[in-house]
This record gives sequence, structure tokens and C-alpha cells, in this order.
Amino acid sequence: LQRKASSMFGFTLKRTLSLAQTLYEKKKAITYPRTGSRYLPDDYTAVVPDVMNSLSKTSYRNLVSQVPNVDKPRPERAGSVFDDSKVGDHFALIPTGEIPKSLRDDEQKLYDLIVRRFLAAFMPSAQRESITRRVEVEGEAFKATARRLIYPGWRGVEPSGKDDPDFPILNEQGQCTNKEVERIDKATTPPGRYSDGSLVGEMETCGKHVEDEEEAEALKESGIGTPATRASIVEDLIYKGLARRDGRTLVPTDLGSTLVRIVRNLELESLAKPDLTGNWERRLKQIVEGAYDAEEFQTEIVAHVCEMVAKVKGAESVSDVFAADHPEGVNLLCPKCQTALIEKAYSYFCSDEEGCGVRIQKNLGGKHLFPEILARVLEAKGEAIGPFTGIDRPKAPCKLKLIEGGQVELEPEGDFPADEYIISEADRVEDGVVMGTCPKCQTDVVAEGEGFKCQSEKCRFRLSKRLLFRVLPPDDVRKLLVGPNSETSLLEGFISRRGRPFAAHLFFDEKGGLKWKFPPRPKKATTKKKTKKKAKKKARKKSSKKKATKKKA
Repeated sequence: LQRKASSMFGFTLKRTLSLAQTLYEKKKAITYPRTGSRYLPDDYTAVVPDVMNSLSKTSYRNLVSQVPNVDKPRPERAGSVFDDSKVGDHFALIPTGEIPKSLRDDEQKLYDLIVRRFLAAFMPSAQRESITRRVEVEGEAFKATARRLIYPGWRGVEPSGKDDPDFPILNEQGQCTNKEVERIDKATTPPGRYSDGSLVGEMETCGKHVEDEEEAEALKESGIGTPATRASIVEDLIYKGLARRDGRTLVPTDLGSTLVRIVRNLELESLAKPDLTGNWERRLKQIVEGAYDAEEFQTEIVAHVCEMVAKVKGAESVSDVFAADHPEGVNLLCPKCQTALIEKAYSYFCSDEEGCGVRIQKNLGGKHLFPEILARVLEAKGEAIGPFTGIDRPKAPCKLKLIEGGQVELEPEGDFPADEYIISEADRVEDGVVMGTCPKCQTDVVAEGEGFKCQSEKCRFRLSKRLLFRVLPPDDVRKLLVGPNSETSLLEGFISRRGRPFAAHLFFDEKGGLKWKFPPRPKKATTKKKTKKKAKKKARKKSSKKKATKKKA
């Protein structure tokens, strides 16, 4: 249910679980939802007809009428629905026959999925026809396959995709005319990112990735988590900042990518493999059966934890841990002085920290700058590479580019006229030039490196020379630092989180917070249709008020 709701409606695991719980507890419309069972007990053969009868009195009557022997429904394949031996603490999730009232749109969608799957289980198989045509052109063989549904069966309740288009008709000699040939060059694409639905599928079937048969069998029963806990596992990853949602997909954060690399480079892979869970599940099952000693199992776990802690403690230095997965034959050299770059937890540092001081941040708009990507950026020498996806700020594909000062920046992909907003050499401000007063402590603010910094040692105020991909003109920075509520001119070329260009004025409030002031939006022209609609609505309201007054009188 979680997988289906994720792929069809984009529901998260947590949302599906919450909606199902409401349908169970408050609406009494479905049976207990926190179950992984797909079977009903044998005595439910007497209950199912009553449920069918209740559904036949609702908008589902046409679907119920398609079920064979609706008064005594049976699945086409014996044992596929009713089986006491395969029912654990709870049986499969089905409608109760209690017809819910006043459902919200998302509750109705989920209830509809449950009802349709319930009816489909008692319907005959769907039948497809598959036609394969082999064609020979100039001695080269080509093959094409077309599929179409010839008998809907249960697909009448759970519709599938459209049929393939029919093949061109052949003449008497078994030939057809080729009107056009088009050659398309394509590249293989990497696997798509996980959604809530596809990830929960992997968590359920993680046993297929385990080589040991006993461990795989142990995981077959449970997988990673249970139907009730898988949603909280995914939400916990997001809460801890290891992953985030990007539309319907799940994307690793900079912190999550760093953690994966540390686990891999310190040889702590057992933490990330389902084998560990499979082994523990097998041991717990043996303990329940009396075939394994509980104390011995606890000793095993303690030894395993001690071994992992020792590996972490034994790491020589942070830079050595990260250097373990640097690509072979690639030397990361400082773009400014060509000495070696050292990778640490959050940045790449020039090894000549005192003389050069170049520091490249790993977190670029929420995306992790892996060493192999940085190597490509350095090799490009100022040319943009990419585009790359999975960026949080902005939520649009961006290219990576090396700029002056040895920094790596994002460049939005598309028709963004970046060249229009570049500051000319004549307008550049040298380090040490006073630009105005600090909006927090009223001390002088001077140009320094990639920004403007307050000269007070106690104040941490700093303004970047570049905001949302737009370089701030020096004249507007001076206007901004005159005092509270002093505005810049209207600056165009900022890029929003969704990757769209916009214009705004900037100013600091009394507390020293940077604020945005947007130009008024042009009023939408009201069409004749809208005007007529409003007039009708007004007339209806007036009429209903008159009727109410008359009735009262």
C-alpha cells in the first residue's frame, strides 16, 4: 500500500501510514493496517460476501458486479487469499464493509486503492496478447514487440497502462514500406533516485542482496524494519539531516554522503549491509526456539561493537580517512599555488595554509563535492562542468565552475544571462576599502576576500559579495550599509530556490537582519467571463439573503 500510494500520488510512507490509521481508528472503514500479511483466515469466506454486499450499495457497485459469484466469491487460484497457515498476528488489510462518510481527498484516494485491490483478488486473470515482428532490411535483422490487453480480468478494477500501437499492415508478400529512418544517439543513464515507495520495496526484499541462505531466509520474513516502523526509519534519516526530499525522490545530504564515505573508508561496511540484520534475526529466532544461547549472542554483539570502535580509534588522521577513496592517479592540487590539497570533514585545504590559505567548501547548495568531481572541476580550469542534479539551493540543475580565489561555485543551468551581472574590473573593490557601517554594531565594514566584514572583533557580521548567484554592485553595497532600512536599487538576476530569476531591493532592519523587498506584481486583467461569474455569485448571495429575511419574517 505504501509503495502504490507513493508511485501513484507521491505520498510519503509516514503520510500513508497516518491516513490508513485514520481510516481504521476513526472511520472504521478498513481492518488493522500495521500488518505485512497478504492472506485472510479460512473462516473469512463467510465475511467476504457481506463486505461485497456493502460495497455494492455504493459508487463501487459497477466494480463489484464484475466479480464472479459475488455471493460466494472465491479466488481463481486456491490458497492465494484464504490460508490460516500464512496468517500471523494480523491478516491482510481489507475494507470492513463499514461505508465511510465525509472522507478527505487523500483519505478517499487511499481507501479507493484498498477497495480495488480487495475486489481484484477475487477476479480472474487478465490476458495479454504479445506480437513479435522480425524484419530484415539490407541483411540486418530488426525485432519489435507489441502487447495489448485482450481480456481485462482483474485489470478492469486496477487499470494498467495503455496498449502498444499496432504494427503497420503487411502486404500479401509479408512486406511493408519503410518511409523514414532516424538515427538517435543516446547515452546510458544512471539508475533513478529512490522514492519512498521504491525504498520501502528495497527494505522489504533486502534478503535478495544477502549471499548466505539462512540469513536471506531470516530477512525474507522481516526485511529491514516492519510495515509499522519503515516509515519512521526513513523520517529519522531526514530528521537527522542524512537525507532530504526533492519532490518525490530522496536525496543524500552533504552530511549523509560524508557518513557513507567514513563507514566505507574505515571498513565498517557491516553496519551498512543487510547481512548484519539477517544474522541477528536468525540468532533471535534460534534463541526463541532454544537452539542458541542468549548470553552468547550478547557477547557476540559486544565484541562486534568493540571491533568497530577500535577501527575508528585506530584511524591515523581525518585526512587519511578521506584520502582512502580518492581516485587513483588523480592528484588534487591547489588551483592557486599548485601544492597538494588536503581533504578534511567539511572542506579541502591547501597544504600551504599560511602562505596560500585556499579553502574549498564541500557543501555546494546541499550537494557533496566528492573528490572525483573536484578533480574534474580543477582540470576544467574555469570552464563550467555538468550539469549536476540533487542540489537543494536552488532546486534546479547547476554546473560547477572554478572562480578566482580558488573557490568552486554553482552556475544555474539554462538561459540565465549571468554575463549581464558581472562586475567590471574598474568597479571591483580592493581589500581594506571601507564600504559603510555595520548594521549590528555600527563599526566600519571593509571589503575582504569574497565578502564584506565588520572590523569589530566581537561582531560576526559578514556580507557575501555574491547573493543567490548575483554579484552585488559596490554602489548598492554602500547604499545598503548607510543605516537601517536604507535600500539598494532594484537588482535583477537573483535566482530563487526553484531556479527562477527574480528582482528585489535589499535592506537591513533595525536588528541587522538582511531583508528582501519585491516590486509590486502587475495586476492580472480580469476577463469578461470572470466579471460575469463574480456578478452571478453576488446576485446569488443577495437572493439567498432576501429569502432568509423573508423566511425569518
